[in-house]
Amino acid sequence: MELLINYRSKYYELCQSIVVKNKNKELVKTAFSLMSKLFKNIISQPKELKFRHLNTDNDNIRNKILKVTDTIDIFIELGYKTSDKNLAMLEFSSNNLSELETLIGVLENFIADLENKIDFETANMNNALNPEVVKLRSEFEKKKKIEQDAKDNVLKQIENDKLERLKEKETKGGYKSVDAKAKNLNYGAKVTNFKPPCEPKGMGGG
Repeated sequence: MELLINYRSKYYELCQSIVVKNKNKELVKTAFSLMSKLFKNIISQPKELKFRHLNTDNDNIRNKILKVTDTIDIFIELGYKTSDKNLAMLEFSSNNLSELETLIGVLENFIADLENKIDFETANMNNALNPEVVKLRSEFEKKKKIEQDAKDNVLKQIENDKLERLKEKETKGGYKSVDAKAKNLNYGAKVTNFKPPCEPKGMGGG
């Protein structure tokens, strides 16, 4: 149950961000509707490979879904990956259908809210003022800073490695391989996304 709540919170945040960033709400509604249909096909026939493939060169996919800012993030979050045989093809290999079902519910709630012309900007502001959200965002910012510091440390050490090699080359008149220290530093490329605990009342409920 807790896992489903986390899924809902994650996809609620992604969908709300997409709605706020895109001025043309009709395009967003169309994109969400098509995405919901794609995911329903996977659930209805999970072993059918054609439903698990997303051809980014397809006109409908490109113009009605991917044209909407950040919709690709939802596919990435679900675990879609580039096919080894075709770089334009994204594949969904997960068997986690409960996550798909949760996402479909979120998408359809947003579709209904878009039809009712809900003010998402105001709802987003109200959510940001929620004390629990403020606390979680503070923790998120701290973690984000730690990750950025780790990244900066790696970049700094890479530059130091270059200078050390250059200095040795200049002083000895030749080039001698120096073990890079940066490769020994631990830095993960995973990006942390802030996830509010829940949506404001009246938004995306159902």
